Amino acid sequence: MEHYNKVDTGCGFAAVIIWSSAICLTRSLMEKIGMFTTIGTVYLLGGIILILFYWIARRLNPGRIAIRFCPRHMIVCGIPFVLYMLCLYLAVGLAKNRQQVIEVGLLNYLWPTFTLIFSIPLLKKRANFWLLPGTVVALSGILLANIVMSGLRISIFELWINFSNNALPYLLGLAAAVLWGLYSNLARRFSKESNVYSVPFFLLATGILLQIIRCFFQEQSVWTGAAFVELAVMVFFPTIAAYVMWDSAMRRGNMLLVVSFAYFTPLLSTILSGLYLGINLTVGIWIACALVIAGAWLSKTSMRDSI
Repeated sequence: MEHYNKVDTGCGFAAVIIWSSAICLTRSLMEKIGMFTTIGTVYLLGGIILILFYWIARRLNPGRIAIRFCPRHMIVCGIPFVLYMLCLYLAVGLAKNRQQVIEVGLLNYLWPTFTLIFSIPLLKKRANFWLLPGTVVALSGILLANIVMSGLRISIFELWINFSNNALPYLLGLAAAVLWGLYSNLARRFSKESNVYSVPFFLLATGILLQIIRCFFQEQSVWTGAAFVELAVMVFFPTIAAYVMWDSAMRRGNMLLVVSFAYFTPLLSTILSGLYLGINLTVGIWIACALVIAGAWLSKTSMRDSI
C-alpha cells in the first residue's frame, strides 16, 4: 500500500480552492488588459519571481535547499505542462462567442477524468466499472451548473453545429484536458528524479510562448491601478502558490483523492462567482453540487492502488 503525505494532499485541496476562487479576478483583469496579455504576463512574472526566490533561498540556505534537475523530467513533464496552457487559452481565444467559450470550458473539465484514466497505465492503478458512471454523473453536475449560471442553452444538436462551424477550439479544449491529466501523472512518476523547483521554469516557458502568441491577437490593454493590483494577486496566488502546491500534491500526496476533489473546481468557481457578483444561487446549482459530489465519490471509490 502506497503511503501519502497528508500535508501535500492538503496542498492539492488548497490549489483547487485557489484556482476556483480566482475566476472572478481573472475575468476582471482580462477585461482590462486582454486575455493573452493577462495570462502571458502572469506566467512570465510568476516564473521569474519563483526562480529568483529559489535562487535567493538556496544562497541563504545552501545545505537545506537542494535543487535536482533531470533532463528527462524537464522534457517529459515540461512539454505537456506548456502545451496544456497553450491549448487551453488558444481554445478560448479562438472561440467565436460566449456559447463556444462555455462549451470549450466543459471539454477542459474532463481533465480530472483523464488524470484518473492515465494513472492506470502510468502509475499501475486499478479501476472498476464505477469510474465511468462516476465520471458521467460529475460531468452532468458541471454541465448543469454552467447552464444555470450562464442562462445559455446547451444541447447536443447545438454543440454539433458549433463544432462543425469552428472545430479547432473544441479540439484544443479536449487536447488541454488530455495534456493536464498526462502531466499530473508524469509529475508523480518522475518525482524521484527531480523536485518542485522545476515548476518555475515551466511557468517561465509558458509565459514566453504566450507573449509571442499575443502578437498575433489584437488586444487593447488599459493599465489602471486596479489592474496592477489584480495582476499582483494573480501572480502570487493562482500562479505561484497554486501550481507549486499542485505539483507537490501530485508527487507525494494522495493523488486519487485530490483529483476526485478537483471535480469541484468548476462548481466552486460558479458558486464563488455567484456570491462575489451577487447572483442568487438557485435550486439547480445545489442539485449540480449534489451530482458533482456523487460523481467524485464514485470516481474515487472506483480507483485502487495495484498490489
